[in-house]
Amino acid sequence: MEPIEITIMLLGTIMLIISLMNGIYLLWRITKTRLHHITCLSAFFLITIIEFVIRMAYSAENETGIVGGITVIYYSINIISYLFLLIFVKYTFYLHRKSPFRILITTAIIAKIIYTITSVMYEIEFNLQIRHVSKGCAIYIIAISSLWLAYSSLSFYKSMKKTEIQEWIKKRYLIIGISAIILAAQAIPTALTPYNASLEDPFMGVLSIIHVILNVSFAFLSFVAWVMPKQIKHYLNRSFQMIEEKEFSEEELLAIIGQELSKGDINGDN
Repeated sequence: MEPIEITIMLLGTIMLIISLMNGIYLLWRITKTRLHHITCLSAFFLITIIEFVIRMAYSAENETGIVGGITVIYYSINIISYLFLLIFVKYTFYLHRKSPFRILITTAIIAKIIYTITSVMYEIEFNLQIRHVSKGCAIYIIAISSLWLAYSSLSFYKSMKKTEIQEWIKKRYLIIGISAIILAAQAIPTALTPYNASLEDPFMGVLSIIHVILNVSFAFLSFVAWVMPKQIKHYLNRSFQMIEEKEFSEEELLAIIGQELSKGDINGDN
């Protein structure tokens, strides 16, 4: 096994572990808060793990030159997690507000269907035009879901900067926004992936490592934002003066989000 392959496997394992922790923790939070929209964010992380596992089986089948059921399953599941990310943003930041959700989710679903069909077609017939369509759809889905999460989180953070609320609450959404930008950056190595390349190609190896690092960074920052270990919470609150520390529930945090964001306006469908 080549050093690049070992590096990718190690980083991929780290990403899977952190994503699993995120997914399980969020499911546990649902049992405590009954905020079922968090299921969509948990699904994002857990489906990412499924995608990674199926990709390994797909790679093994692909080496045989056979386009079988695993290939179809892989492309059917791949990047579907981003659809759940769009739903999470809608029901977290725009539950009772106008938003472009209907347009985004409709175009994303259409792009996902086209992506699945063209990806399987490309495996059968190596056609560059089909590949470009497939890659374009993948980039679109990754970009719109990640950037919408980034925009929504950073908008909330900006609206809360001057309010008298604990810093860790504000910084949570700053961290989420930054992590979403990192997630969106995956579109860059995806777009630059050369035709019919393998990890033996140094450029492809570098792109693959960058792609995995971006995934690890997003998973880690998401862990910090949502799990928010007490040490980090206290550090972020180090300059905040409060008479009595108040622990906010998820319901209260979402109420704050709705109240603050309702002061602004975003055009689009509800």
